[in-house]
Amino acid sequence: MTLDEPRPASGMFGSGDLARLRVPSAERVARAPRPSLLPGFAWFASIALLAMSGGWWLVYVAQIFVGDAMARVVQAKSVVLSRDPHLAAVGFVWPPLPSIAEVPFVLVLQKFTAPIFAGQIVSALFAGALAAAGVSAAGGRS
Repeated sequence: MTLDEPRPASGMFGSGDLARLRVPSAERVARAPRPSLLPGFAWFASIALLAMSGGWWLVYVAQIFVGDAMARVVQAKSVVLSRDPHLAAVGFVWPPLPSIAEVPFVLVLQKFTAPIFAGQIVSALFAGALAAAGVSAAGGRS
């Protein structure tokens, strides 16, 4: 073979016949349908509303307050509404996630009423999230 003759395409594709090359992205691939988010959302909404209404009844009708829940609300309130607001007011004796999650609800409820209901809202949302995660783990079967 001399330098002037064209070389057959070889190397990575083998024989050089690019017509036989099939690009996987161009082929239609049968995909499994995406699972619907509706069952998880329905469970989330129903459990969260049920827990929130039960929490409302406990706080405002029966006037039953759990000491740890009140302490977490007070910690969340001291983060944003104290004389010296700072994030370290949450403290680290208990896990800080519940108190930090209550901060936006404390800010909203403070304008209307005592923010003690913020603990029930956060508990209800986490209960709904747990129900939705359970439905997702079960494969979407409700």
